[in-house]
Amino acid sequence: MMPINDSHAKKESVYGFLRIITTVVLIVCLLLVFAVCVAFSRGPLETEQSRSENFWLGVLCGAGAVVSGGVRLWIGWQDRRLKQEFSQERQDFLEKLRSEPLPEIPAQGVLLAENEKCYWQCPAGYTEIKTITTGYRHQSTGMSVRVAKGMRLHASSGTSTAIKKNVMRRYPGRFTVTDRRLIFESSKGGFDKPFEKITSISPHTNGIVLQSGGKQFSVGVGDPQVVYTIIQKVMTK
Repeated sequence: MMPINDSHAKKESVYGFLRIITTVVLIVCLLLVFAVCVAFSRGPLETEQSRSENFWLGVLCGAGAVVSGGVRLWIGWQDRRLKQEFSQERQDFLEKLRSEPLPEIPAQGVLLAENEKCYWQCPAGYTEIKTITTGYRHQSTGMSVRVAKGMRLHASSGTSTAIKKNVMRRYPGRFTVTDRRLIFESSKGGFDKPFEKITSISPHTNGIVLQSGGKQFSVGVGDPQVVYTIIQKVMTK
């Protein structure tokens, strides 16, 4: 089950490529026009033929710059229209998720229990924040007492304080939503959480955050709102 037709992604790639090409052409044309203007400003050219050639070169470059600018404006308009279509399709898809029964999909790479149903799978990334020790800071204090001529008694003590910092690690994998649990498959950082052990779930800009007991699980997904809507609907069935 895919929320949005991937033709949008293909069109965005084409528009991005055209934007780069027209930008290069526009810059080259403007530089050539500038070079021709500089040549004319330095005085009469050597021959009438070279004057005519440079004149038409300037005209062609100017026309190229105008065309390139026009194409860039058209690409910008198409890009805005594409984003509006994407936004509308996404809203329609979310409304469909909320109002219609969720279709069951084949589970890939996950062993389901008897009568367990899979409703969503997508590439994801699990972000884990760990506190690690990077070193130690040593501090010592001492004293010296004279007990006899030429003889002193020394005493000292010291403490070591660990230097810690937070390190963020991201593990790529696949996120699965069934009618009983949430699963993140990965070579490292994977988890399997039944719904009864999840205390809260919330969408964020780049993913969703699950709370299970005293631990949080941050899972990055392509469209957090879509995944959150599916989980909400499954959990409230």
